[in-house]
Amino acid sequence: MKMILTMLLLLMTVLAKAQDPDYPATPPTPSDIVTAEYFIDTDPGFGNGIALITGNGIDLAGILASVNTTSLSNGVHRLGLRSRNSKGSWSHTLIEEFLVNFDPAYPSSPAAASNIVTAEYFIDTDPGFGNGIPLTTGTGQNLADIMASLNTTGLANGTHTLGIRSKNNDGSWSHTNIQDFLVDDDFAYPPSPAAPGNITHAEYFFDTDPGFGNGTGIIITPGVDLNNINFTANTSSLPDGPHTLFIRSFDDWSITNYVSFLKGSPLPLDFISFSAVASGNDVLLTWQTENEINTSHFDIEWSRNGQDFTKIAAETSANTSGLHQYRYLHLSPGEGRLYYRLKQVDQNNVFKYSNTAVVNMSKTQKALLYPNPANDLITLKNINAADISLIQLLDMHGRQMMQTYVVTGLQYDISGLGNGSYLLRVQKKDGTAEVIPFIKLKK
Repeated sequence: MKMILTMLLLLMTVLAKAQDPDYPATPPTPSDIVTAEYFIDTDPGFGNGIALITGNGIDLAGILASVNTTSLSNGVHRLGLRSRNSKGSWSHTLIEEFLVNFDPAYPSSPAAASNIVTAEYFIDTDPGFGNGIPLTTGTGQNLADIMASLNTTGLANGTHTLGIRSKNNDGSWSHTNIQDFLVDDDFAYPPSPAAPGNITHAEYFFDTDPGFGNGTGIIITPGVDLNNINFTANTSSLPDGPHTLFIRSFDDWSITNYVSFLKGSPLPLDFISFSAVASGNDVLLTWQTENEINTSHFDIEWSRNGQDFTKIAAETSANTSGLHQYRYLHLSPGEGRLYYRLKQVDQNNVFKYSNTAVVNMSKTQKALLYPNPANDLITLKNINAADISLIQLLDMHGRQMMQTYVVTGLQYDISGLGNGSYLLRVQKKDGTAEVIPFIKLKK
């Protein structure tokens, strides 16, 4: 019984010690700061910067020091600042950007202008300074509005070149002013042409030319001038949509005149904008519409020469009133100058085209921002975080809204931004930089 009691007492002692641990000793007093240094643009390594006079102490806030910028070029530079304590430990390096903008001394005022004492001109071929045809000018520093007669006798009809220059009393010639002019003699007019013959035949056709004489005939009364002839063109066989009407007449065959028209109801949709931008190796297409009524879809077409277009995708229309935004990412279309357009088709198969958007795709792979437009988060692609030295978020006026030197990830929260357009500037460690536009939208 005594043994059991002793074990219980030992257990209670162990438990009591486990519940009341020893607190650590008070940390040592921080060491004094004994030195500080700075560098500009390039870090020379700890201890190799330019020394600063600081004094000694734990906290040296408010110390004033002069930084030598004498040899720096105008522009943005980086200042690095750090300190070391009495134990030899260095602080973190504080980095700040600053602008150097020297105000050089202005040159002294130029000497007073000398009087102009002579002037000369030449036509077509410059004979050399002092060898032109003299002009009577008078003397003075400003001889504006001087009238002079130039001899054009013997010049052939066509465009010629007039050169005029002047010399001051210091013997210095002015620049030679050059002006083109036209010589056009009034030749005798040729005899009147023969009286025109009567127009005896007229015809029309739609869209495709069947050849001279094979169009649909128009009833006319033969005559020299058939203005204001009225006729009915039969469109019953044409499908709804845009078409072209061609008309010509025969004495000898006239020029074929044409006019475009739309059969069926016009499309209710309005295109607000359509654009194409390079997004890394891909092309991002964005467009806006409004007043979508009885609309069906958009055919997305592209071309390498701006003439022969191929359909690459279709996007269903919202088919409601109000403003609508669409986007499509054309993956890896290749290099060169690329052309894009939209074919908007309504529910009756009537269609119309947007403007043609052009984008130049280069060989260099660029960083990609995705998604774009975005709601809450944006992600950088086609680039490594280790290759980035600085990320800046700017508004469209170039004002900075965010900056970070420590790039540990490639995803950024933009939920706090208002709707609109912004720029993400990516500064790389190799000295190059990319600016990527993006759009912030509500969910």
